[in-house]
Amino acid sequence: MALACLASGVPAAAQDAVVKRIIEIGKTDNRVMHQIDILTNRFGGRVLGSDAFENAAEWMVREYKSWGLDVDLEEAGTLPVGFNRGPWFGRMLGENSMHLHFVTPSYTSGTKGAQAWVKSHPEGLGRISNMFNRDGGSEPPVGIYVPQAMYDDFVKICAPIKQIRPDYPFEINLREPRKRPTEYGGTDASVFAVEGVPTIGFMTDEIKGYDLSYDEIWHTERDLYNRIFLSTQSIRPR
Repeated sequence: MALACLASGVPAAAQDAVVKRIIEIGKTDNRVMHQIDILTNRFGGRVLGSDAFENAAEWMVREYKSWGLDVDLEEAGTLPVGFNRGPWFGRMLGENSMHLHFVTPSYTSGTKGAQAWVKSHPEGLGRISNMFNRDGGSEPPVGIYVPQAMYDDFVKICAPIKQIRPDYPFEINLREPRKRPTEYGGTDASVFAVEGVPTIGFMTDEIKGYDLSYDEIWHTERDLYNRIFLSTQSIRPR
């Protein structure tokens, strides 16, 4: 994403230097697993209405501000009751013992925050060139779909990406035109798409054979730190 955000007016030599620096930081000072370690192993489950959710959100704001980013934490809504959930499990004992897997009927698509932001900042929507929404499992990005008008530019922009890890392919593909949606879907990107904001996103795939099934892991008790670490072996916690 950062590679795609470089201003076109910057001289080519300066652009090359910035791109090289971005790649260097990604390889030598990557904070991804550090952040995930704190969020999953220290804060743990971060359900809405819990202290863990509030504390994790405030920590992320401090983390991003320490990088020099302009970050705001805004209220998206309120819950009638809050709760802190500790460890819980179920198990049947006896000759045929087994672990029980159960869920509560409380899940809704995580678009409330996006909806609240769009309603609170209508004046800024026209200035958003693209909303990148990384809403998936821990599979790595292996390509991107772009409109015909942007194809040649993205081929040039993404050229350095192919040199970072030759064992991870990255392809630029054409996206066919589609109608502007009129209803929200199950992902934050749909909220912005309804407002006419471009939502070009990355293709992801687990090409290393770790069998990290999106349907098995995502939003389940199997969505654990060690399952992420399998597909990011080149990134170490700080």
